[in-house]
Amino acid sequence: MEVLVRYCGGCNPRYDRSEVLELLREEFPDVEFIVTTSHEERTGDAVLVLAGCTAACADYSSVSSPHAPIIVASRAAKKKAIKELHRIKSALEADSK
Repeated sequence: MEVLVRYCGGCNPRYDRSEVLELLREEFPDVEFIVTTSHEERTGDAVLVLAGCTAACADYSSVSSPHAPIIVASRAAKKKAIKELHRIKSALEADSK
């Protein structure tokens, strides 16, 4: 599974976004998390937006997936990201059978 990661510009971070990405990498060791730039156009299995605050202003228009983007705007929101990534991963595994 390929998860495209987009960071916001970091103008007002309220939590350590890189720490959350590391926690997700630990939770999903078999998932490839690919940090993308705003100039890259890519399609992946999921899109993860690590927004530093609730404004969630990161531009993720150049990356896409068949699923709704997972937007994390606080450290506590990582639980939602974990749940969504498990759901997507399970769906992909079911489709491949």
